[in-house]
Amino acid sequence: MAVKWTDEQSEAIEKRGKGIIVPAAAGSGKTAVLVERTVRLLEEKDVLPAEKLLAVTFMKDAAAQMKTKLRAALAKRLVGETDPDKREWLARQQDMLALAKICTISSFCYDMVKENLDRFEYRNGITIADDAQMTVLIDECLREVIEEMSAECPERVELMTDALLKNPDGDIGGVILQLYEFKRSLPFPKKWAETAKRLFADEEALKTELQGLFGSVKEMAENAVGMLDEARGTAACLPYPDDIMEKLLEQHDAFGEIRAALTSDDYRRLFLAVTSGGFPKITGAGLSKLKNEDKAEQKRLFGEIKPLSDGAAELFAEIKAAVSPLGDDYIGNSRIAGMAFAALDEAADRLDRRLMERKQELGAAEFGDIERMAMTLLVTDEGGEPKRTELAERIRGEGRYRMLLIDEFQDVNNLQEMIFRALSDTDDLSMLGKNVFVVGDIKQSIYRFRQSNPELFKRAAELAASGRTEQLTEIRLRMNFRSRQSVLAFVNMVFRRIMSQEIGEVEYNEDEQLYCGAKYVGEDTPTEVLLVRDDGSYTDELKYTVFGVEELCAAQRIKQMLDEGTPVNETVKVNGAEVTRQRPCRQSDFCILSRKTETLRSAAAALTYVGLTAHTETEKGYMKSQEIMAMVSLLKVIDNPNRNIPLAAVMLSPIMGFTADGLAKLRMHCFKVSEDGHRNEVRRLYQVLTAVSKSADADAKEAEKLDIRDEELESRCVDAVRLVERLRFYSVSMGIEELITRIYDETGFFAAASGFENSDRRRANLRMLTQRAAEYEAGSTGGIAGFLRFLDSLSEAKGDFKQAAARTTGSNSVTLKTFHRSKGLEYPFVIIEGLGREFNLRDASRNVLLSETGYAGISFYRHDELVTIDTVRHMTLSDKVRSEQLSEEMRLLYVALTRAKEKLIIPLFMKRHAKPQFDVPSRMKAVAESVALMGKVTPSMLADYSCRTPDTWIAAALMLTDGCDALLDEIGADDMTRDMLHRLVPKDDVPAEIVYRVMPEEGGEAVNKAKFAAEKSDSRLVSELSGLFEKVKEESGRETAKPAASKRTVTEIVSEIHMKNSAPEDIEGMFFPQLGTLEKGEVAKLSASQRGTCTHLFMELADYANCEKSVEDELERLVRRGSMTEQEGSGVYISAVKKFFASELYGRMKASAEIEPIMRERRFTVRAKDAGIDGEFAEYIAPDGMLQGICDCIFCEEDGYVLVDYKTDWFRDESELARYDVQLELYRKALELILPKPVKSCCLYSFVLGRAVERLA
Repeated sequence: MAVKWTDEQSEAIEKRGKGIIVPAAAGSGKTAVLVERTVRLLEEKDVLPAEKLLAVTFMKDAAAQMKTKLRAALAKRLVGETDPDKREWLARQQDMLALAKICTISSFCYDMVKENLDRFEYRNGITIADDAQMTVLIDECLREVIEEMSAECPERVELMTDALLKNPDGDIGGVILQLYEFKRSLPFPKKWAETAKRLFADEEALKTELQGLFGSVKEMAENAVGMLDEARGTAACLPYPDDIMEKLLEQHDAFGEIRAALTSDDYRRLFLAVTSGGFPKITGAGLSKLKNEDKAEQKRLFGEIKPLSDGAAELFAEIKAAVSPLGDDYIGNSRIAGMAFAALDEAADRLDRRLMERKQELGAAEFGDIERMAMTLLVTDEGGEPKRTELAERIRGEGRYRMLLIDEFQDVNNLQEMIFRALSDTDDLSMLGKNVFVVGDIKQSIYRFRQSNPELFKRAAELAASGRTEQLTEIRLRMNFRSRQSVLAFVNMVFRRIMSQEIGEVEYNEDEQLYCGAKYVGEDTPTEVLLVRDDGSYTDELKYTVFGVEELCAAQRIKQMLDEGTPVNETVKVNGAEVTRQRPCRQSDFCILSRKTETLRSAAAALTYVGLTAHTETEKGYMKSQEIMAMVSLLKVIDNPNRNIPLAAVMLSPIMGFTADGLAKLRMHCFKVSEDGHRNEVRRLYQVLTAVSKSADADAKEAEKLDIRDEELESRCVDAVRLVERLRFYSVSMGIEELITRIYDETGFFAAASGFENSDRRRANLRMLTQRAAEYEAGSTGGIAGFLRFLDSLSEAKGDFKQAAARTTGSNSVTLKTFHRSKGLEYPFVIIEGLGREFNLRDASRNVLLSETGYAGISFYRHDELVTIDTVRHMTLSDKVRSEQLSEEMRLLYVALTRAKEKLIIPLFMKRHAKPQFDVPSRMKAVAESVALMGKVTPSMLADYSCRTPDTWIAAALMLTDGCDALLDEIGADDMTRDMLHRLVPKDDVPAEIVYRVMPEEGGEAVNKAKFAAEKSDSRLVSELSGLFEKVKEESGRETAKPAASKRTVTEIVSEIHMKNSAPEDIEGMFFPQLGTLEKGEVAKLSASQRGTCTHLFMELADYANCEKSVEDELERLVRRGSMTEQEGSGVYISAVKKFFASELYGRMKASAEIEPIMRERRFTVRAKDAGIDGEFAEYIAPDGMLQGICDCIFCEEDGYVLVDYKTDWFRDESELARYDVQLELYRKALELILPKPVKSCCLYSFVLGRAVERLA
């Protein structure tokens, strides 16, 4: 069926001859439009040769998807085309598409730099530096620069540190790094820095900037005088006015002096007016001097005067707070700030040069460096104006890029935009050219912390819409094809009320709001607002949990919806056609979003508590993950066993398996009490282990052995010492990567990670450790000690590796993501948690503030007077940065709310506190009164300290809707406020349907409360357990040659059977493999078994639908996202995998997906007796023992399940596959216990033979 495009989409696809700027709403199908436009241009003969296309995105996955979609679209066009000339052109375009630049901006710049590397100081090639490596390198260079400057110009360093650090002995490095990072995002940083330094001493510029302060002071003074005039008019009616009138006149005179200073443009006079003496205040009504009949009138009138006088006093205090930090000599103070900035700029430049020298030595660069180098190839600064270089002119002249497609333009920085301008077809480098197609949405610009500048897209869109240029036009995509009308109505309602130019940097008007274009089966459901009470209902239950009542109530609501079978839409293929239908929701339909990662950890714990599972992708914390900390501790022990803390950590880990009591008992033997009662350490912990491990034989004296009278603990000590000795022996002859792999094999730690929560992530992290070790070895010869020093340096520099990506396909878990990570994604049900967390506005209070257009603002410390001196520009920039941060928070909230497809759930936690400023209902009540008074939600209201959380913003919007009485009840709003709010409710085009739920629900019981309650005992269960216990006691006293294991894996049983039935020479080969030989020109090569492991891993992680199109592309995607290392990727048998996806077996698997999803890596644990293997395999597993295993693949057909096991072993013919029959039989017996249908057949797919062989049917 052909896609039906909207009028706006059609215009964006078909418009020609101008550059097009496309402000695209959330869920508006912008990617589909971008692809369709490109395909139509490509299919028009000679209009856009594929090799002259440049399509830029900000994510690798997005670029790969675009390339795949273009390739598929061209192939589809080619199949349907009958005209020979057009077919020839389409075939040519399809072939040349490989030469098109469809990539990230960083990748494009990297290719350009490599093509022109002779122009830079990289003599031996260039590679992209590792983030962790750069963290350590930056820290080292920063220290070197500070030491160098301290030796060469100590007075400048002293000026810089004294002015910019509250504690002069602190670390100035962070401030230097702030300026260094900011300048890297500018196209011409030197020009910017020179202007910034000049402005600090430019008196005319300072006076001009001061007018802004004068304006705000004048407004406050006029308001105060108005209040005082009204107060004086009332005071004239007092029975006894003299004392009060005198004070009011003094107050009036104070503001009169301020107004006179403003009129004369005299800053020093203004400064003295607000700092010389205090502001007079009215303290009493003077009732003691009055007769009784006058007291009531005096008191009544005083009650009207006092608030007006106090209001004037507050305004005076605000004026003083704004003026006094500038000091009495604002020009002189600005010069001092300028000198501090000049020293800071010199340090940042030295850091830039030092880092570049070190990077050139290493042949490495960061993406920021690559982009800057690319810009210098294209643009130069001549006379203060950007001008194309000869290379850029040549690129433009030859039409190398006839079309520039730029996605997510709202996230570009100033330097990147300059690159795009230089590449586009324009004579005026102040704007983009007529060959661009730019897509973005300023409302989704959320990366300002990466120096992205949303103003760039805004300016481009405004210029295109204004008609001031003939080379650009604007086309808006307003329709949303993601969400139900109920979701969009709520989103529009909220942001029409709270998003503005001041906070959000865009007016949420008819052009910006969302219009529904999605079609759903079933009725829309209203947005839910959970009013979570802090009434102590869960106090006892949550006493020992890491989550709070908000997270628990949200988890309960999810569980309730799952239990109710809330319907959700899904699209499936029926007879080749896509059909939308409803099904009961499952856990994977839910997503919890939060601004902070910490909230997600609490949410995950709450989900587990109510019996649900959670999946979260955490990038940070690699070095602090348990499995990596254990491995690093073991490496430290191998390097030096006498390190107590690393050894203790390893002893308590699964690697050695000591208990805390055992460790404490051994640690006691490290100390000896002296005669004076002091404990002195006489042995290291490892010395105690070796002493316990020694035997009293002819070669060892009895005195050398330490007898701890605990056979089990002694046995563990022996095993631990042997392990350390063995690994230390390996470390002498092995590289770090090989050593870590050997550790996994020797200790079983990699396998043990499978038994813990998030096992996929833990195994991926452990695999990544080997990759990190290989990367270190490639550039260093420091060995294990050097690798550990590198990791320590990384920790000291507060750096980290990203955690490995783990497979999530097919997992039925609630997804947890941060607002940032959710961008571009969608989920049926979205719950927004952590809305009560305060905004982080610390950046606005930094003493060094930087801006592309506002340049630099400095506030500095004057230690001799213990005061902070502000400057006019710093004051101005502080307001600007605060506004930008609040705008970013507004846009983050927009991104979060627009992720929902079918339903939004908003918990508002009514947290109680003794202090009103921290009591949520009290703060919301104050907001309600302000909204009622002002008649709307104003930007100044949202920027106020009392509105410092997202939940207050949402509540402010909700107050201007019908049916918000439940919210007003919770916050205790009075009747007058309610009436005013009800009259103010605006008429929305589509009113938002909202349901309020008060949580905890009345009469409801806490989920899992029974965990803590005494339960009645089950007599039958007690009897069975007692009998089992007696049986175990009886059997434990018998002498047996080899007791059957209580827990075995299928692999262990099969291995033992093979060893029992194998010839001695075969067994010897298992334990003493021959050393491999190196082929000519190779340093190392994966063994056949390692390549088999890599192929198995690919089959576990791959998206089979992608593999049908291109196995290579899917492998590249897995390596790119970190699911597989590059070495693992190189080990995959690609040609053999391609045969699998072309096989009849895969055809059956694909067809089975319509019956039931394919199961991969299906784990099971069953009791041997239940599976019926206790007789035949009694020698290997006890009757009540647990059998564990993992099946490669299971798919369902009409008459039963088919088990598939992948084999990469070398076979001459099918007869050799018989040795796997035992394995398949064990799998089948176990699966028939847990699957609803029988296992009708078991297949082995041999990648060597290239076909499936059915063994058990």
